[in-house]
Amino acid sequence: MEQPSTCSKVKRGCKRKLFAKSESDSKMPINMPVQKSSKHTTEDLIMFLLGQTPETCEYKKYKRLVQTDRSFQKQYERILALIQIRISKLHRELKEQIQKKNNDETEQKITYSELLLRHWSMYLHL
Repeated sequence: MEQPSTCSKVKRGCKRKLFAKSESDSKMPINMPVQKSSKHTTEDLIMFLLGQTPETCEYKKYKRLVQTDRSFQKQYERILALIQIRISKLHRELKEQIQKKNNDETEQKITYSELLLRHWSMYLHL
C-alpha cells in the first residue's frame, strides 16, 4: 500500500516571477528596461515642460496617493492621459517652431518630450 506523501517538505516553485524581488525593481514593471543614465524623474520632466499648472499639481497629488491607496487609480490614469496628450501636443508644436528658428532651449524641450513619450510607449513621429 502506498503512503501519502507530505507536501510540506516538497518545495515547488514557479519559474516565472510575477513580482519584483528587490526594492529598486518594484518601482518599474519587470518588462520595462531601466535607464541608468537618466538624471531626471518623470515628474521633473513634466514640470519642466508644462510648468506649474492645475493638471501637473493633480498629477503629483494622485501619483503620491496611488502609491498608498489603489482606489485612486482611475483618477491617476485620467490625469496621466491628459498630461500625455499635452506633452504630445507640445512636442508637435516645438517641432514646428524649431523649423522656423533654432533655439537651444527648444531643442532641450524636444529631447525631454521625446524621452517622456518613449517612456510611456506612445506613438512618436520623428
